[in-house]
Parts: sequence; C-alpha cells; structure tokens
Amino acid sequence: MLPLCALPWLALAAPAGAEPGSYLMVAPGAVYPDSDRQTTDGWQVGAAAGMNLGDRWALEADGFFGRLGDPGGEHYQIGAGAALLRFFNQTPAFSPFARAGTGMAWMNRAGAGGPKVYGELGAGFVRWLPASPLTMRVDVAYRQTREPEAFGTAPPYADWRLGVGLVLPFGGPKKAPAPPPPAPPPPGDTDGDGVTDDLDRCPDTPPGAVVNPAGCPADTDQDGVIDLMDLCPGTLPRATVDHRGCEPDTDQDGVVNRQDLCPGTRLATRVDARGCPEVKVIRLEGVHFHFDSARLTDPARTVLNGVAATLKSQRALQVEVAGHTDSRGSEHYNLRLSQHRAEAVRQHLVQAGVPAAMLTARGYGEGAPVTENVTDDGRARNRRVELRITTVEGSAPDR
Repeated sequence: MLPLCALPWLALAAPAGAEPGSYLMVAPGAVYPDSDRQTTDGWQVGAAAGMNLGDRWALEADGFFGRLGDPGGEHYQIGAGAALLRFFNQTPAFSPFARAGTGMAWMNRAGAGGPKVYGELGAGFVRWLPASPLTMRVDVAYRQTREPEAFGTAPPYADWRLGVGLVLPFGGPKKAPAPPPPAPPPPGDTDGDGVTDDLDRCPDTPPGAVVNPAGCPADTDQDGVIDLMDLCPGTLPRATVDHRGCEPDTDQDGVVNRQDLCPGTRLATRVDARGCPEVKVIRLEGVHFHFDSARLTDPARTVLNGVAATLKSQRALQVEVAGHTDSRGSEHYNLRLSQHRAEAVRQHLVQAGVPAAMLTARGYGEGAPVTENVTDDGRARNRRVELRITTVEGSAPDR
C-alpha cells in the first residue's frame, strides 16, 4: 500500500535514472536467507514508487512481501521502507546505480514473529525496452535485519535479494519547446531602389531612378516615360510621346505636331513658334512692268540684276517671288496676271545666275493688298513684286 500512497508524487514524473520525475516499479525476485534462519531460499515480490531528484539521484518508497522455504512451517516477510539511489551513467541502453535503504519488516514464522528493523545496500542497472514506455530494472541487495530491542546484544540476520522488475515512468519535465523556425531572410531589393521586392510593383527600375513607395520611378508629366529618361519632362499629361518622352515632331522643325500649323516644313527651315517658316518679305522697289503685261521695264531689269548678285552669294535661302496687283479688273484676271509677272521676275533672276532651285513664283492677285485700292497712290502700292525669303540651315551651295 505504501507505493500506492506515493502516487501524488507522479505529477512531474519521468523515467527512472533520467531527468527529474517519478516512476512506479513492480519487481519479483528471489531471497537467499542467512543460514542462521534455518530455512531455505524463497521468493519475494516488491513494489516501489520513486521520484528522480535530478543530478543522477532518486528517492523511492518501497514495500515487499515474500515467503521462505521453511521446512518447519510457514515463514513469510512483509516490509516497507525508503531508499536513495545514485545513478552513474544515464543512457537508455545501460544506467547502473547504487542503492541504500532502510525500513521496518514483519517477520512471521509458524505464527510467531514481530517487527524488525532492516538496512539494505544494493546495486543494479536500468535498461530501456525498445518501442515501449517501460524500462527494465535489475538489482541485487544485501539486507540485514534485527529486532529493535536486540541492538548490540544479538547479531543481525543477513539475507541476499535478487530482483528483476519493470519500471513505468511518468511525465518528467515538459519537453522543451522546439526552437522557433529561423526567421526568413529579409526580402531582397533586386533593382536596388530602396523598396523590397515583396512591395516593389516595378522590380526592374533602372539604377539611379527616384521611386515612389510602390517602387515605381517618378513620371512627373504622366507621359509614360520616367523622369530619369524623359528628355522632355514638361509634356502635357496624356500627350502622345516617343520613347524619349517627347511629343512627335515629324518635320523636325522644333515645333511638335500638336502645335505645328505648318507640318510639312522643309527640313532645317527656320520656323516661328507656330511651326511655320520664318519669312522675311522684301519689296522690290523699282521693278515695274509694261501696262497690262508681264514684260519687265529696262529699269526693272537693272534692279533685278543687282538682286541676283546678292542672291547668288546666299545659297542657304529659299526665295518665293510673289506677284500682287490692284483691284482693277476681275479677280481671275488679276490672279493670272500676278502669276505671269512673278514668273517673269523668277526667269530673269535665273538668267542672271541665281540657282533655279532657290526660286519659286506665286501670284496672289488682288488678295493681299497692303493698303486700300481707292486712290491711284494706294493702287500703285498694291501693284508690287516681293521676295519672301526663308532660311534653310545647313544647306549646301548648288554646284
């Protein structure tokens, strides 16, 4: 019953001979009595409840019941006590120990007997059983028994005991929790923009680009080309742009198509803010024609010879010879007359050595007056020939 009283100790139970905890044991075995008992060998069943104290020590309460082979009558022993165990090697395969204990035993022989005090020294080992919660324990003990009133007056009985038992460990300290898994490595930043890959919505940002919290490069003008590569950073939002972030300029005159009022300008022609050629208008004073014809007067030919000398040295020019009339006559007639007069001037300049490619002729008729056609002086001012000059940069001289 004493081992059963030790059950409350099992709250922190553990295998015997191991870390702190508790255990129960049942151990049948043999008893080899002292010859002074005048009896033969017998058997014994023991039980124990123990607690491991840590650092290879254990304390156990035990009890036993046994019979000896007494030829003269019934001879049995009942006892209970406590023992201290010291383990020397704590491994599942083999854990040897030494044991020292003491207690009280009732020795009965043929109906006569009484309580005795005993002391016990022993040794043994514990071995774990494969695939089982149980362990096996084997121990040998030397036990001395004497009557309390006979201390110092009579020699004790000395018996040997051999036991082979099964130990059921309980609990033990809770297994240490498994270490937490290693923290995952911090997210990388493949494009080096300062925004980690797990948050980066633009993982291929070019080096050096300024990015927003989502990892995307800034595009201030919202034209789809990031600021780092935008050669035209002031583009209007949602404007159509090329890969440089610039609006298209088909005629390459420096004015984007959206604002170019003259989209077909000749390459390298100087243009104004509207994308139209910068035109310098020179009125050819002294260039007159015979009445109602396109035939030049002699003074007009002299003036044009001087003009031709100047134009021949300015090969980077494009010159339109513009003819104008007053409002007398029909509009159709005046338009045709102005065209003939413009062509007459162009033809004379070509004959004077000006490259034909530099010159064009156009008649405007009465449609571009410089003053009213109500006086003779006003009509005279409207009858004129002009040179409309545009500059073409980088033009090579004609051969």
